[in-house]
Amino acid sequence: MNSDVLVSICCITYNHAPYIRQCLDGFIMQKTNFKFEILIHDDASTDGTANIIREYEENYPNIFKPIYQTENQYSKGKNISATYNWPRAIGKYIAQCEGDDYWTDPLKLQRQVDFLEANPEYSMSTENAIVLHKDGRSWNFSEKETKDVSMEELLIQRQFPTASVVMRVEMLKSIYQIGGIIFDTFIWTYMAQKGKIHYQNVVSSVYNRGDGVTEWDKIKWAYTVEAYNKSMYEKLDIPSHIIKKRNQTQVIDCYLGFKVAKEQKKYKEAIDLLGKCIQYDAIFFIKYLLRNNKRYLIFSQVKRKIKNILRKIS
Repeated sequence: MNSDVLVSICCITYNHAPYIRQCLDGFIMQKTNFKFEILIHDDASTDGTANIIREYEENYPNIFKPIYQTENQYSKGKNISATYNWPRAIGKYIAQCEGDDYWTDPLKLQRQVDFLEANPEYSMSTENAIVLHKDGRSWNFSEKETKDVSMEELLIQRQFPTASVVMRVEMLKSIYQIGGIIFDTFIWTYMAQKGKIHYQNVVSSVYNRGDGVTEWDKIKWAYTVEAYNKSMYEKLDIPSHIIKKRNQTQVIDCYLGFKVAKEQKKYKEAIDLLGKCIQYDAIFFIKYLLRNNKRYLIFSQVKRKIKNILRKIS
């Protein structure tokens, strides 16, 4: 580890041409009493993002250290940060910010590093942000006060934006070996086992948000990767009682997904989603649905399937 560089700023980009200058300017404006490097991975952008990054690399050759892919690596199942950015970080800390977000506070890095340096029992420092919708609306990412964030909270609901995160490198190393795409929730849950996670109610970044995907798209995506997610729990040694709490939130999401599928007459998907409720080890919730929400269970096939499974496990 190079003692001259204290922080490695890690940024992943893909077709972020409308946003990337703000993002990179947010890095450059940081006022610190330590050195930092900027590690950028461009995943074969086709909109000119890479050319903009090259301008900054030329103007700041000692700070910017980009990788320019010619083939998209994310589509091949690569965990971009853990494969290409984190292993080459020479700092004691890693700060994250994706190419379509940006930092707004020039003292952000200094403040968070000062906190971690003074509090070695903490694995991460995080802060608040402004969510900026493409239609011009904006709001605070979080309304909670400064506090420590628990593992349970991390698994139940997103607590802070990615652009606010500063982590200790030494505590991340085990994740490099896992491989595959690892989502933020698992990384932060893993870090919560290594030390405390601090959240400060200071707005220091902007999270750009468009229309995004539909609710149904999110449901399909979430449960396509759930088998992988389950293996992540095991690989990261997440305690069983935490998994149970996570499963309870998953089964609620599945039930909401069932209602969306029913409304869209996606009958097979509706049946599969209710079947997943049982897989998530939340039988108590299924029993509740059968007892109190029969008006939603309009498919005799679904009811028969659930009742048969309940009969076998009771």
